[in-house]
Amino acid sequence: MSNILDYVKWRGDLSFQASPFNEVDNLIISMLSYIHFDGVVEPNFNKPMKLSKVASLIFEKKEKVVSLLAMREEDFEELLRLTGESRRFGSIKLMNHINKIDLNKTMQFSATVFEISRNVIYISFRGTDDTVVGWQEDFNMAVMDTVPSQKQALKYMIHCSNVFGDCMIYVGGHSKGGNLAVYSALKSPKAICNRIIHVYNNDGPGFMNSNINPKLYDKMQNRITTLVPQSSIIGMLLDHEEDYTVVKSSGTGGIMQHNAFNWEVLGREFIHLQDVYDNSKIIDLTIKNAVAHASEADRIAFVEALMSVVSGISDKTLTGLSLNKLNSLSKVVKGYESLSPENKKLINSAFKMLISDGVKNFTEIKSKENKRNAFLLPKNTATKDTSIDYEED
Repeated sequence: MSNILDYVKWRGDLSFQASPFNEVDNLIISMLSYIHFDGVVEPNFNKPMKLSKVASLIFEKKEKVVSLLAMREEDFEELLRLTGESRRFGSIKLMNHINKIDLNKTMQFSATVFEISRNVIYISFRGTDDTVVGWQEDFNMAVMDTVPSQKQALKYMIHCSNVFGDCMIYVGGHSKGGNLAVYSALKSPKAICNRIIHVYNNDGPGFMNSNINPKLYDKMQNRITTLVPQSSIIGMLLDHEEDYTVVKSSGTGGIMQHNAFNWEVLGREFIHLQDVYDNSKIIDLTIKNAVAHASEADRIAFVEALMSVVSGISDKTLTGLSLNKLNSLSKVVKGYESLSPENKKLINSAFKMLISDGVKNFTEIKSKENKRNAFLLPKNTATKDTSIDYEED
């Protein structure tokens, strides 16, 4: 299995002039935005710094490179080292690194500008980090038309685009960062939209129906790519007007599939598959049905009740929660017990409905699959490998 780290080893000596920007480059820059650039890359455009220099300064600090529970810090360290030393990425200039955590607004937002060349930039939005407030904001996406980080992303997009004048723009991110990329691109003024080369949503969720007018997608003229692994959960959430492209992942389970270091690379592209697996479809359909059948008031009440259960936990990061499992679990139980009878009933009913719908959707999808296979495959006929095999350069 070859991944983005292998890609940098193989193709890191090639400039963007020799080998144009591609979907793998996009993911690499999206993943770099998770790194702690605070104190190294300034929150303005005054002192752009090459990635090679940024990497050196970060390693000199001998501090944690990232704070993420579901992805290995060693992978990010290796990515930073390899890209910093490479010809392809090392000369990219970083600037205007913003990292905001606002508990009062329930907002977790971070973004960085990567100047690929004198006339091309990549605006990279960070996905959900290790903070509890970041995950709280994710839940709010199911009940709010617009969450604070989306508003912040649009402001960031417009500001950076204005600073760079006529510069052409890539914009993207992983997980929630992909959602922010799509949101900021679609909501930007037409003059900025016309300068956008492409938007990349790397396994990020979609939107509530009322959030994005489908007509806004028309002005992007098929310049949005949504990449999801074959057992995607996060990237299938909420509504996507755009089609998705399925990439092969070696990860087992939804969270490890979401880990982009497990996405398989061949040459200048990911290994593409025809469709997501049934488990992804089942979860997607179950969650969509739950959201569709719940009133806005019920969705808001459910999220508020759920957040009140965890509000008593003193740890502000998922890592902290995992290190203090018993204490955290005890506070969650106390939080649940303190709920009103109405809110307890709401939470219990929601989880029962999810389980019931999940079983129903599993049965229906498997039944359709069995009927399709019985119709398409006569006895003693081998199944054909339908995955796309790309030749490496």
